Amino acid sequence: MQSLKKLITLTILLLAGLPALASADLGDYFVQTDWLAENRSRVVILDARQTPLFILGHIEGAHHLPRSSFLDTRNGVKSLVPTTTAFETLMQEFGITPETTVITYAEDSNPYAARLAWTLRYHG
Repeated sequence: MQSLKKLITLTILLLAGLPALASADLGDYFVQTDWLAENRSRVVILDARQTPLFILGHIEGAHHLPRSSFLDTRNGVKSLVPTTTAFETLMQEFGITPETTVITYAEDSNPYAARLAWTLRYHG
């Protein structure tokens, strides 16, 4: 009975928060192709697709950054956020600083562009 009460309480809390999530402004997280064409010289573009897809074609000037380069494994646990030091070193290879505007992309069934964007935000 106690578990059922906890489940109901958690469900209510989750549902109460959904309107705020749905109304969140995501405008800063997405750009259109025309914006990218106009601002390409002021951004760094990271392609999070698998290597064969990158080789077949990519946005001009994009850097290939497959998921294996920004996911870490520690103590047998996979897909962890890399350490700050490791991630900063990786980003410096592409000239990325905290002030750099970074565009990440992948094919529509690939969640790793979003994961990379989140990791960038996580590390500041």
